[in-house]
Amino acid sequence: FLVPVPSPVTAAASSITATGATLNGTVNAHGNSTTVTFSYGTTAAYGTNVAGTPSPVTGSTATNVSATLTGLTPNTTYHFRVNGESLAGVGNGGDLTFTTLGVPDIGVEQPAGTSLTDGVSGVDFGGVLAGASSPAKSFKITNTGSATLTLGTITIEGANAADFTAGTPGSNSLAPGSSTTFNVTFSPGATGARSAALHIPSNVSGAKNPFDIALTGTGLSAIEDWRQTWFGTTANSGNAADLFDFDLDGLVNLVEFAFGLNPTSNSAGLLPTPQIVGGNYVISFTPPAGVSGVTYGAQWSTTLGALDWNAITDSDPSPTGYTFSVPIGSNPQLFMRLTVTRP
Repeated sequence: FLVPVPSPVTAAASSITATGATLNGTVNAHGNSTTVTFSYGTTAAYGTNVAGTPSPVTGSTATNVSATLTGLTPNTTYHFRVNGESLAGVGNGGDLTFTTLGVPDIGVEQPAGTSLTDGVSGVDFGGVLAGASSPAKSFKITNTGSATLTLGTITIEGANAADFTAGTPGSNSLAPGSSTTFNVTFSPGATGARSAALHIPSNVSGAKNPFDIALTGTGLSAIEDWRQTWFGTTANSGNAADLFDFDLDGLVNLVEFAFGLNPTSNSAGLLPTPQIVGGNYVISFTPPAGVSGVTYGAQWSTTLGALDWNAITDSDPSPTGYTFSVPIGSNPQLFMRLTVTRP
């Protein structure tokens, strides 16, 4: 009599994840020892065969069989079927499909259009006056994956973590392809190089959770900030050197800084000038806001001789102002000059 070939029936896949699934089916061996396999691939041509469990099967009723797949590509549709082979021949189940789950992924840009690499890239805030704050830098987060990206709380740690402040993203849940932004500011607590690390946690698997970005910046002293403003450098050299007179007005840069003057434009005549008050020759002034790190002084002379200058003690009772006063007495002429020094 004619022995029937096995009768496989493909059933729906189960336990589907981003990278795996369980293929299911039944096989009626019709009393013959039957080897069970599953065929699968991204088209109905399949391309890959795996052994089913159990295998072989026997008996004359449908036996449940399955195969567990791993290493699949996320968010991808796969075709599959169950097969049975005995001495009577080969039987194939019908073609079914399943789609693996999507996975979130994260991309970060700063500025927009410039992609950062997790654990490699850094963002530098440049030089900022110590105690002041930089303009905010905007960071853009994009879900480059195929499932919802969920962001955790952004943190900053490291040697100078307190100098950097991260804002809250506009959204903590991003659909595939969508983006959000957050800002970071730099407020150096001291001068010199400052650094920290920014961490963006999420539900992304692997090394990019958290996404790590190095943050750097430089705290500037008042005069370094002044040099940066006027000369584009913080260095005490060249056009920005303390003792260089860039605008040839007779006032070196250090003096122009100390009195809040423009070192690129003639400032002659803008310094505090002496006045006769009672019987004294007096200069009084208050340093401009933002000037620090310098020492003001004054000297007097009756001859302008190089060795004929005498120091004057500041007599201003206020903690911020200066008053330098010399009795005129019987001197037929009296000269006074201001001095500015810094460590």
